[in-house]
Amino acid sequence: FMLASSSVSLMQCQTSLPPKTYTSTNKKAVKAFEEAKKAFEAKNDAEAEKHCLKALKEDPDFSEAHSMLAYIYRDAGKYDKSIEEFEKSVAKAGAYFPNNYAELGELYYYTADYKKASETFGKFLAFPRVHPMLKEKVEHFKQCADFSVEAVKNPKPFKPKNAGAAFNSEDDEYFPTVTADNGTFLYTRKYKQQENCSGEKGQEDFMITTRDQNGEWKKSTPFATTIGALIVFGSYFSATE
Repeated sequence: FMLASSSVSLMQCQTSLPPKTYTSTNKKAVKAFEEAKKAFEAKNDAEAEKHCLKALKEDPDFSEAHSMLAYIYRDAGKYDKSIEEFEKSVAKAGAYFPNNYAELGELYYYTADYKKASETFGKFLAFPRVHPMLKEKVEHFKQCADFSVEAVKNPKPFKPKNAGAAFNSEDDEYFPTVTADNGTFLYTRKYKQQENCSGEKGQEDFMITTRDQNGEWKKSTPFATTIGALIVFGSYFSATE
């Protein structure tokens, strides 16, 4: 998961700029960025990107435009481009946007640049006023990054095995949970090509499988995702784990 949603991170990360002001005083750049904000809030990333690039053509140092591009590219899975834009944003006006350090650190972490991740998380944690929940998450991520730095120096034998067709597919599977009797298995599958409720690629579904009469796992199927079903399922797991 990402440390914070794009809209929350982008619109609430300023700490010391006066309201309705930006790091750029170029009127054409500001006007283009205002249009980018409207498109971004309407979830029209392609239009938002176009206006951000226009703003940066007028003012290459416009930190907010770099930030918005970074979030757009991150959400599109273009992590290298997202990192590049976050780096430009914090280089020009990092003091105004502490959340950008958190986001950049996470991107470093998930692209296996653990040393930079730890350093960048540390810069975020050095800010005296940050959201407590985000601070807690970043502290956890920094510990993971520090551990990874040392783990890479001292690799251990690791041979992951495919769990088989009952579980694995071409999509991503994660967050596994198994009941205490080892008879029911639940996990999350992210369908890369299916749209979620926001109209974005990456629909997530709960998957469930049980053992057959021979003790083998059956092929996983989507679990009912109504609120009632989830409550019943949660109660079941609480009683059996």
